[in-house]
Amino acid sequence: MENEAYIFDLDGTLVNNQAFKKTILELPEILNININPEKFYNEFLKTYYLTVAKRDLIRAFDWEYILKQTCTRIGSSYTPGVFTQRFIKNIDDGFVQLIPEALKTLENLKNRSAKIAILTNGKRIFQERVIKRTNLINFVDILITSDELPKPKPYPEAFDYVCKMLQGMTITFVGDHPFYDIYPAANYCIPNIYWLTDEFPQGDYQLSQLISYISNITWTKYRWKISPTQTALKKKIHVINKLPSLCNRNS
Repeated sequence: MENEAYIFDLDGTLVNNQAFKKTILELPEILNININPEKFYNEFLKTYYLTVAKRDLIRAFDWEYILKQTCTRIGSSYTPGVFTQRFIKNIDDGFVQLIPEALKTLENLKNRSAKIAILTNGKRIFQERVIKRTNLINFVDILITSDELPKPKPYPEAFDYVCKMLQGMTITFVGDHPFYDIYPAANYCIPNIYWLTDEFPQGDYQLSQLISYISNITWTKYRWKISPTQTALKKKIHVINKLPSLCNRNS
């Protein structure tokens, strides 16, 4: 496996980031906004989805921007930096948990001399802290965040950026998100793709067997119409329900 590389998504694939939603729910009290926290969270999501629908993905993953726009929409004001400070505190306080067997999975891959990269739409100021707090940093060779990408996932430029860094290696991609991870990885023709999900039974599928489900999500949530290539539709997707299955299938 000395010539093999694994690219992982972070949130939802290696970690469960409870700190994020916790931070958004805490903001009405911190900002002195008279609104139910859950309603505020839903307004935040609405702003995020609207921004994605406008194809403005750089701003869509700028949570300070999304919060400023959210507060403006509901007739309130936002104090710059409040989210960043609180989110960092919640990360440091342990509100990010590892996906079961994440460390063991990465350790097994490293023991087989594989190179490990993380490709995330999160920003470095947060994600670097996450991988340190969860000890993932001990197994990760490369961390690529949205603030250093020409364009974030699902754009091909994101995959092009990391694949050039791993040139000459056999690449496996592992992600959980149908729109940001699996569809673009298939369209970019990553050699091996693993989808960590409970939406389908574990097994091997062609993208054509999954595309109806993925298309429905990308349209109803994000108002994007996806256009998989014919090559992508024939691409094999390995569905796994638990991370250890990745090593079991590649042993």
